[in-house]
Amino acid sequence: MGFGNVDKVWHEEWTPGRNLLNFPHPFRVLLTGPPNVGKSTVIKNILVRQDPPFERVVIVHADPEHTKEYDDLKDDADDGTIMLVPEIPAAETWEPEMQDGEEVLLKTLLIIDDLDLRTLNKEQRKNLDRTMGYVSTHRSISVCCATQDSFNLPPASRRLMSVFVIWRSPDVEALQMFAKKVGVRDLRLLFDRYCKTRRDSIWLDLTDGTPAPLRLNGFTIIK
Repeated sequence: MGFGNVDKVWHEEWTPGRNLLNFPHPFRVLLTGPPNVGKSTVIKNILVRQDPPFERVVIVHADPEHTKEYDDLKDDADDGTIMLVPEIPAAETWEPEMQDGEEVLLKTLLIIDDLDLRTLNKEQRKNLDRTMGYVSTHRSISVCCATQDSFNLPPASRRLMSVFVIWRSPDVEALQMFAKKVGVRDLRLLFDRYCKTRRDSIWLDLTDGTPAPLRLNGFTIIK
């Protein structure tokens, strides 16, 4: 007789016809590229295509009081389900909530955007690594992390990413480590062949059962 994994019954799977940006929750997406290529826009596109939708969105931003980047999301959700905070929350933040006398995990998206990951203190690095690992899989947290340099992300967190969205960078050789995970030998060749503008991106999808492990701009499957 087998044992059911009761604390992961809410995990989603790929099903026929599922939108290619509707990654099965919980997922962890790393978006890496230079400024003004559309990293935040991609995050919003992933967010709005999630079905069933997220019940809570927490945005970690270097300047949460003044950034206007996510105002459109806040305008669409004036009930407190979207929050901007200056630091990565501790693991204890994500405990179940009580609803009708029962403990309930809210389907949550954590967005980490525009942080200088090189300067994270010990506590913040611990919160990041803990969130990417145990917290994501056991507390119903998906994560989107946008950075200009993926190698500023702690190695422990980088290894746990399930999707990589990569824009052309001067350091293409370094980005090859991601490509090798899905059998891509030459990432530079993919950029030269498919990416005609600076806003074009290569997507490496490592989620279980994905129908599109290698893509251009999220929807175009590369074979």
